[in-house]
Amino acid sequence: MNIHFILTEPSHPGNVGSAARALKTMGFNSLRLVNPCDHLSTEAKKLAYGAHDILHTATVFTSLPEAIADIDFTIATTAKKRTVWHDYFTPEACVELIQNKGTVFDTIGIVFGREESGLLTKELDLCDLRSAIPLSGPYPSVNLAQSVMIYAYIFSVFSISQKPNVPIPAKHNEQQILKSRAMWLLEEIGVTKNPNLHRRMIERLMQINADDTHLFLSFHRYLKRKLTNLQ
Repeated sequence: MNIHFILTEPSHPGNVGSAARALKTMGFNSLRLVNPCDHLSTEAKKLAYGAHDILHTATVFTSLPEAIADIDFTIATTAKKRTVWHDYFTPEACVELIQNKGTVFDTIGIVFGREESGLLTKELDLCDLRSAIPLSGPYPSVNLAQSVMIYAYIFSVFSISQKPNVPIPAKHNEQQILKSRAMWLLEEIGVTKNPNLHRRMIERLMQINADDTHLFLSFHRYLKRKLTNLQ
């Protein structure tokens, strides 16, 4: 399984460097940057001690949609719960959900927001899942580099079982097939007229396990055949 860590418009080179070091420490090597600061600056390299290769191979994008376009399943990280219309998973719960999905997808993206303002609502909506680190105290927040370290540590359960530099064979992209067919079905029955309900249903469908994914795809085939015969 390939896991990509995506930083959206990071403004402090030190945070990017520290994030790169966290990824290297936990066995990851894919860093994607959306409109970043100078991620190859002296400050960034100083804090990325031992992980300069992560900085030099980081892929830079001009927008978040571009950065996640080829990823099967995306997790948006946020410091606070913004609405009751969404489920919020701890990092540990995200790992459990992914494990339950088996081989439904091959690539995962963990998306982090800006240091000061996080991800915009429209950026959160681009992702399949929302995740927050449970914190307590008068200022319940961690900085960008700390957040990357926490997620990298918890998700390292996936990296420690993989041999480095060995390509992972591509699988059938069932997660994206599930999403596209679910969107078609909701369009057919008119759910798209209620944006909140539509987003909620897509979000919940993205959480189902491998067995239920196969069940839904079978259901979709029968339903589409039935609807086609009625036309």
